[in-house]
Amino acid sequence: AGGEKRTATLYIFAILGLCFLVGEEISWGQRIIGWSTPEDLARINRQGETTMHNIGKAHDLVGWALLAIGLWGSVLPWLLRPTAPLARLRETLSPFVPPLRLAPYFLPMLVWRLYRNFFPLPTKFTYAVVQVNEPLELIMAIAFWLFFLDRRRAFATAPAKSAVPSAKTRTV
Repeated sequence: AGGEKRTATLYIFAILGLCFLVGEEISWGQRIIGWSTPEDLARINRQGETTMHNIGKAHDLVGWALLAIGLWGSVLPWLLRPTAPLARLRETLSPFVPPLRLAPYFLPMLVWRLYRNFFPLPTKFTYAVVQVNEPLELIMAIAFWLFFLDRRRAFATAPAKSAVPSAKTRTV
């Protein structure tokens, strides 16, 4: 029961974090409702919007977090497959790692963030390069949605006494 509660708590925090990210992506409804950015915030925000992720070091942290998510979703499933070096951890980590079939959804973000985090922004076509992130964020959002659907199905089909579905319940 304790493992199930911990897993549920982690999922709740992940969902709350994703809701925060959605709010940030839509500038907390700024364009929908039509309010303008306060002057002080517009001056320090890279996009002149009501968001926190485009202010100073937070912007850089988001880039590193996206890189970590790309690694988590595209590399860790490979390391946990039955013939991989970390296969013995598969049953323990399976509730927290996307299935291997979702790795292609996370891979574009990983590749993009490796490029953006380790190489300077090109001086030509800067706007086009910066805008690449938006469709990749959408693909990653779809990946999270599919991951949570997968986990929901795994928990729904898990035996009643099991706190966490085993790797056998989970399809890779």
